[in-house]
Amino acid sequence: MRNQAEKQRRDKLNQFINELAMLVPMVASSAKRLDKTSVLRLSATFLRMHQILNKNREKQTQQKQLSVPINWCQHMLEVRFFGEL
Repeated sequence: MRNQAEKQRRDKLNQFINELAMLVPMVASSAKRLDKTSVLRLSATFLRMHQILNKNREKQTQQKQLSVPINWCQHMLEVRFFGEL
């Protein structure tokens, strides 16, 4: 009974690792079959890279959103102090 439960646990773990391997491009495109540790390591690396890229994308979006009000304020100050340009 105990061995059967352990086998089911291992099978479930293997199933999820295989599913993860199919979802991560670096793993899925590998020419050779990777061991579980490699799948987990590459998956963690992929997630970290994805997280960093998203943060950079968010910063760029925020900078673009801020540039319009800053440019507008700068223009208004120039008009106020130097007249219509």
